[in-house]
Amino acid sequence: MASQKGPLPAGTFGWGGVVKVGQDPRVGFQFADFRGDNVATPGPDGHILQPEEVAWFDSSLTMPPSE
Repeated sequence: MASQKGPLPAGTFGWGGVVKVGQDPRVGFQFADFRGDNVATPGPDGHILQPEEVAWFDSSLTMPPSE
């Protein structure tokens, strides 16, 4: 999946990246855990983002294949 413009649609799950509203998308995405109706960004400044706080998102991060 490619980056999609927010707000975040309901029922979005998985791992990926997010750009918050007001953040410069050229700076890059923050790692994110998509939880269906919100997004959690980990780390010391992490918090829960509501759908309307998401400017861009990509929830398609997957694990590499096992050997």
